[in-house]
Order: sequence, then C-alpha cells, then structure tokens
Amino acid sequence: MAVASPQNFLRWRQPMCVTGPASPAATAARLKTLLSSGRFSVRDRLVGSLKESRLRVWKKNLAGYAGDVVEFDGVLRAGGAGTVIEGTLRYRLHTKIQFTGLLLTGLGIVVAGLLRQLYSADGHLLALGAFVTVLTLIWIYAGRKTRHLQVRFIADQLNAVIAQKA
Repeated sequence: MAVASPQNFLRWRQPMCVTGPASPAATAARLKTLLSSGRFSVRDRLVGSLKESRLRVWKKNLAGYAGDVVEFDGVLRAGGAGTVIEGTLRYRLHTKIQFTGLLLTGLGIVVAGLLRQLYSADGHLLALGAFVTVLTLIWIYAGRKTRHLQVRFIADQLNAVIAQKA
C-alpha cells in the first residue's frame, strides 16, 4: 500500500492494489456473497457494490455508519496468474458533507453568538457555537488518526477474498 501524500484533509486519497491467485470470476462471486450476507451482523463487515468489474466497498458495523467512513473505489481485473483489485481509498461523500456541514454550523453559531454579545450581554449562543466547533474539530482529528483501522479492515477483507484459489 502506498503512503498518502500530504493533501487537503477532505481530499485525502490513497491508492491500493491487491493481487492474488484466484480467478476474476471466482473473486467476483466471493465478493458478491460477502457483500450480500450478514446485513444484521454484530461484527464489522464489508458493504458496498460490485457492478461488472467496478467495486465500491466500505466498513460497516451494527451501530451503523461511523462518522468518518473510508471507501474503496476500484476495479477488478485479470492480471498475471490471478486477479488484481486496484483503486483508491478516500472518505465517502457523506463523510465530507458531515465534516464540512457541522464545522460550518459551529462557526455560524459562533459568529451569531459574537454578534449577539456585541448588542446584548447574553453569551450563551457563543458558548454553544464554540462547543460545537471544538467537538467537530476533535471528531475530524480523531477520524484522521484512526482511518488506518478502516483501511486495514478493507485491505484484509479484499486480501482474504482474492487469496483463495478456486
């Protein structure tokens, strides 16, 4: 796996390539089975879609989506003596919207609180905005520090599928 280049946090991308001895047809069949089973599993699982050779997967657990969801978007193809799955890891669109939206909401409340404090003595809105903004920044920082766990889970699941020879 390649190391991510220093980019804007929301535009983070990391290339990933997984190779194995399984045939493309067997790999596609295993992936379809993996993606369609265990909808209500207690354990972490891989969910997503496989359309023709296009693959989009991410990690999901019983609690639903994590706030910061890493997605793999790639293709499944024949290569060498087996199959190659290659593509890009990145944050899902809804994750980017959540990060940006909540941060802008917090900053908007801070600005409204500042304006309100200028014209009256009430500073409750300012405190609420600061709380939302700080909480969002902590969430973004924690998401950045823990995304390697989601990357490892996706890579392990894809390696397990592609390593099995038919």
